[in-house]
Amino acid sequence: MRLGVTRLALAALAAGYAAAAAGQVPDRDEYAWHFPLDIVAPGEFQALDVPFEVYRSVTDPELRDLGVYNAAGRAVPRTFERPEEQVEMLETRAPLGVLPLYGEISEAALRLQLLMQIDEPGTSLKFQSELPEPADPQLQLRALIVDLREHDDRISALEFSGSGAPGGFIGTVIIEDGYDLANWAPLAQGMLADLAYEEARIEQKRIDVDRQPGDYLRVTWRGMPSGWRPESMTAIRRELGPAAEREWLEIPPVERSEDGRSFIYALDGYPPVDRVDLAFPGGRGVVRASVEVRDGPEDEWRQRHDDMFYRIAPSGNELVSSPAVLKPTRSTQWRVQLRSGQVDGDLRLRLGWRPDRLLFLAQGEAPFSLASGRARDQLEQFPQDRQMGDGALFSMLEQAGEPGLATIGARRIGAGERALTEVRRWGWRTVLVWTGLLAAVGLVGFLVWALLREERARQTTPTIDP
Repeated sequence: MRLGVTRLALAALAAGYAAAAAGQVPDRDEYAWHFPLDIVAPGEFQALDVPFEVYRSVTDPELRDLGVYNAAGRAVPRTFERPEEQVEMLETRAPLGVLPLYGEISEAALRLQLLMQIDEPGTSLKFQSELPEPADPQLQLRALIVDLREHDDRISALEFSGSGAPGGFIGTVIIEDGYDLANWAPLAQGMLADLAYEEARIEQKRIDVDRQPGDYLRVTWRGMPSGWRPESMTAIRRELGPAAEREWLEIPPVERSEDGRSFIYALDGYPPVDRVDLAFPGGRGVVRASVEVRDGPEDEWRQRHDDMFYRIAPSGNELVSSPAVLKPTRSTQWRVQLRSGQVDGDLRLRLGWRPDRLLFLAQGEAPFSLASGRARDQLEQFPQDRQMGDGALFSMLEQAGEPGLATIGARRIGAGERALTEVRRWGWRTVLVWTGLLAAVGLVGFLVWALLREERARQTTPTIDP
């Protein structure tokens, strides 16, 4: 009963809100583009992720020239949830107990099994978070046994620290699991690396795990130098939050310097880019690069990232750098400058983002449509955002119920390209505003003139002595 009353009150509030704003926002046909909206699941309000085509159809990077209209052509309340306000992924870490096996693996495993079968006071296996030194320095480390019996959390990855190999290393690590120390099953395999490259280092310390392992892990390796020695292992548990799915776009350069060390890219739209990667010509390469952005050709370049990008395949296994993490950036011009390394051909730029989420109130009759692209919105201080973009309304609606689901169709032409050009022709709203301002200035000027005239008359009036 209380929930029904709350919903009724919110509906009345939203209706009054829309009615008060009616006539204060531009008509739908004043916008360059229209997108049909289809409601596929009802709810207190509707939600959808903004596609890239919408980012290409606005004049304002913050999407303030976007409006939602019903079948009668009336604007309805809408707002956006920013992707930077969403939690993408949480990580928890826990050290693991490790038991080293020295000498031949088969002999060491046999000794380990016999030791576990001995039921004598004081007999135990010592799993330690730090790898101990061997009693006999002539013995070589062949494998690690990891105890997971007291580790209840789901493991998403294993991280190795320490090497002891001069000049770095690269090699393959094989991870097996089991519930005793006699039977093992393949669990995961990956590459670990710590390589020096000019003034930078290429590091790969993690191996992903696809399923929950058993009580024990056996870790072996191949292709490692003789001095390689892992010092500890850490279990990583990743927990996904309510993040939207990330979209990716790969674009070629529009300009390249003569020495092949600087590339400029044009992004036709304003998505909130928060990941950057490089696609090498031929699929392989190692560079240190600076990633920069600017908003227009007259603006200064601003650095967003400077680090190593690589994709190599030693021993047939690929070693790939992770995409660079950025603060969400809505820029249309990007530049990559190579600090070290060289590429033979065009370096393509890969941009990733989590879409903004559009929320709107389905007031009135369907069909609904999204209108976008009107340069005059900036001159009019973004009437869609001022009149129809109250986020507090949607915060209350979210507390009352879950949003419905809407889908968006292909872009259609509205006012077209002429709406994207900043036209300084005055509309009736602008005329009224300036008329009011000029009238107020005139009234103030008249009052000042009247006061000055009265004061001047008082000073020039002669006085008569009695």
